[in-house]
Amino acid sequence: MLRKPAAGEKLLGPDYLNQEIDRLSSMLHQTKEKLVQSGIAPTAVEIELTTQPFTTVTDGIIDQYNKKPYRMVVIGRKKKSKSEEFVLGDVSVKLIRALEGTAVLVVKS
Repeated sequence: MLRKPAAGEKLLGPDYLNQEIDRLSSMLHQTKEKLVQSGIAPTAVEIELTTQPFTTVTDGIIDQYNKKPYRMVVIGRKKKSKSEEFVLGDVSVKLIRALEGTAVLVVKS
């Protein structure tokens, strides 16, 4: 899921944004491979990288969920300071509240 690029990212140009898409795509495929190696059926793991920009990652995940409800959503979470959480909010908490009836697995990175 891509959020709208920040002004600084826009200044880096389309090459940077394309590299970011490639990096994220590679990460998703590696994650799927790890899940499959852990015993999950390949057909049970669906990955999708949407290049449509959303204001926030949360908005993008909710939009995709509304198009095709999933039984589980897996997200990564980086450690944030209390002030960052206060200003930016907590994506995992927002998703747990918004995707009622769906399992939300939060993986600390």
